[in-house]
Amino acid sequence: MEKGSKMKPIGQTITLHFISGRPDGLRTGEMPNWSGHVLVVPRTEEDALKSRVELKRSGIYIMIGEVDGRSAAYIGEADDLSDRMGTYRSAREKLWRDNTVFVTDVGNRLHKTAVQYLESRLVDLLKSARRVEKVANGNTPKLPNISPYERDAMESFLADLLVVLPALKIEVFERLVRDIEIKKSPTSTEVRFVRESKKLKGKATAVIRDGEFIVEAGSVGSEWRSAATHHVYAGMSQRLISEGVIQKRDDGGLVFTKNYKFSSPSAAAATIIGRPANGFTEWKREGTQQTFADWEASQQSDT
Repeated sequence: MEKGSKMKPIGQTITLHFISGRPDGLRTGEMPNWSGHVLVVPRTEEDALKSRVELKRSGIYIMIGEVDGRSAAYIGEADDLSDRMGTYRSAREKLWRDNTVFVTDVGNRLHKTAVQYLESRLVDLLKSARRVEKVANGNTPKLPNISPYERDAMESFLADLLVVLPALKIEVFERLVRDIEIKKSPTSTEVRFVRESKKLKGKATAVIRDGEFIVEAGSVGSEWRSAATHHVYAGMSQRLISEGVIQKRDDGGLVFTKNYKFSSPSAAAATIIGRPANGFTEWKREGTQQTFADWEASQQSDT
């Protein structure tokens, strides 16, 4: 391979099993040539835990839910996951969980220091991703002393785990803020969308990058209107302001200080406009009147 050349992305195969017949129910995820196994258990289906043989292994558990109206998560490790969950099922301080994710090795080869390493790394990733408002762990557990070989093995295990989790709708480790370079040259093939604001005499721009909708730094928007303060996206806007992703302007407007990945065009549009909005019609392809919905339809017709 020539110096400076980039390797093409390698496709990944993930095996998902929807045990309850629903993508949001009891489900598992695995990958070929990966020894890991992921089990996601909604709280309403925790009676099934007794029959899950993989929970007799050592591993990691990730609790996800809400505490006092704020999204929350907790990460722990155990030598026997079934024993640990038996304790938590009756403990009031953990009753906030909606889903629990169990990460094990099919050969039960995750020894104590291995799961401690994974626990520490996952807590650190959870905090840096800033997807949840409350990380119930408090301090990040210290990394255990392990050999370079074991560290590399655990980092490889972790890399595959972070591919499987989003496929199971576990996205708490996915970073939202992206400090990425976005090309703006005339020869760039990147698709850019614009939302003009006549009131603020500015605009917001966004690009599609690897299937993600990213609003660019410098984009201008409006503060959230008081009539819709209880809408889910109103809370998102306030969180981005508190995190410094968005700054308030003297004219009542907002400006993005960083590139930010949204879950959908509508989430981005609502945050930009300051009210619930349909991003599929609000965003227009730069230099045209083509809506995001029309552009997306054209992409599907071309395939």
